[in-house]
Amino acid sequence: MNVQMYLMRHGETIANQNGLIQGQTDYPLTEEGKQVILRLAQKIRHVSFESIFSSDLGRAKESSDLVTNELDYQKPVIYTKALREIDFGDYSRLPKKEVMEKIRLHKMNEEIPYPNGESGLDLKKRVTDFVHRILNSVQSGNVLVVTHYGVIETILKNFTDMGNDQIIRFKPSAIALLRFNGTMAGWERLEY
Repeated sequence: MNVQMYLMRHGETIANQNGLIQGQTDYPLTEEGKQVILRLAQKIRHVSFESIFSSDLGRAKESSDLVTNELDYQKPVIYTKALREIDFGDYSRLPKKEVMEKIRLHKMNEEIPYPNGESGLDLKKRVTDFVHRILNSVQSGNVLVVTHYGVIETILKNFTDMGNDQIIRFKPSAIALLRFNGTMAGWERLEY
């Protein structure tokens, strides 16, 4: 197996700019968010992708559309609910600074769902199932995944040697490149 998975976070949104929790609610990309996505697409222009997958939430779809246009990618993008950000339930649309402590507690207790939302275990199951489906269907080549911070964090913590307690800082101007050898991957952060 020789699969390389490029993980790209969607562009900055109005909610990101205003410090709000998004979860599965949607906000449009900012102009800066669009420009960063276009610059990232330029940086990976040399890569030939077998498939491109995207969260079906609007901010990821808009980001993947910008990427595919820039790459002149001719196949259809595969949009999926499996790549959605965690559902923060009642915490969605609230200022991050008001709920970050509660979010940290939920991350330490993954089995507890957010009020009217998902648990960390729910996110982990759908994301790891997605990656296993990809690894079972693509034996070699490059795959691009346009998604959200929580999904990228989940993939890194479950398919690399990174510990669950490690904090991941992942700027919108970075791509995580995973090189799979079986079901585990080495990875590097490509900063642009």
